[in-house]
Parts: sequence; C-alpha cells; structure tokens
Amino acid sequence: MTKITKRYNMQREHSGTWSIIDMFTGQPAILDGVLLVGLKLLEADDILYELNNLDLSDRKAKGIA
Repeated sequence: MTKITKRYNMQREHSGTWSIIDMFTGQPAILDGVLLVGLKLLEADDILYELNNLDLSDRKAKGIA
C-alpha cells in the first residue's frame, strides 16, 4: 500500500501566527486568491484539514491516490 503524502502543512511564523505551506512547492498556499499567511492557530488548523481533504479527493478522482 502506498503512503499518501499530505500536500499541505502548517508553519509557525516569527510573529506567532501560522501559514499554510504547499509541501509540493515549498511556498505559502493560496485559496480563492488569498495567501494563507498570518493565520491564528485554530483558523490555520481548520483550513489545513479542509485543503488536505480536498487535495486527497482530487487525487483519488484522477486515479493518483
């Protein structure tokens, strides 16, 4: 069985806020044109969960997961 790599992860910034990082590009993720940086912990955690679920669904639909 192949392990599925999660595409997104959280990164704590020096300011104490959080960013969502696209692990495939190494860059902050963008959702609906918004750069996902400067987030509160709970907000970042919720967005992270949703983005990884959407990505997994998309990869399954394409037959690559």
